[in-house]
Amino acid sequence: MLFLSDILHEMHWIVVVVGCLLCIVAALGSRKLNAVLLVLYLAFIVYMTLIGERAGIAGVRLDLFWSYRLFFISPVMRLQILNNIWLFVPLGAMLYRLWPRGYVVLIPVLLSLGIETLQLVLGRGLFETDDIISNSLGGLIGVLVCWGIRKGIAALST
Repeated sequence: MLFLSDILHEMHWIVVVVGCLLCIVAALGSRKLNAVLLVLYLAFIVYMTLIGERAGIAGVRLDLFWSYRLFFISPVMRLQILNNIWLFVPLGAMLYRLWPRGYVVLIPVLLSLGIETLQLVLGRGLFETDDIISNSLGGLIGVLVCWGIRKGIAALST
């Protein structure tokens, strides 16, 4: 059976292009559009992290930055880290557009913590602190990208 997650893992450029486009749409779009995008994107995140993942792997990996130490050695680990970051970049942009406050960075942290917990409970993946760090970093990048685009537009319009 072909999974969307398989396609995205094989065609890495799609993740980057779609992520960039979603950030631009989030920054330029209305709040109503962002609310709709946010619901759809949250469903996508659930699919990619819980439904699209294959069952059978469960465990806990709490040692900090273990995967980051392998970043330059293992192409597989590098891809996993980058995918975990990119997955939450559009989310951060959408959240910032809806609630333009710095505290929105906490939402990706809490969402990632919830996903990691569900992966463990449901046997759909490892509970990894590195994944929470990567997802949180992605959310922060999304917030900063949206903030930067909005500030740039405001500066151009004055």
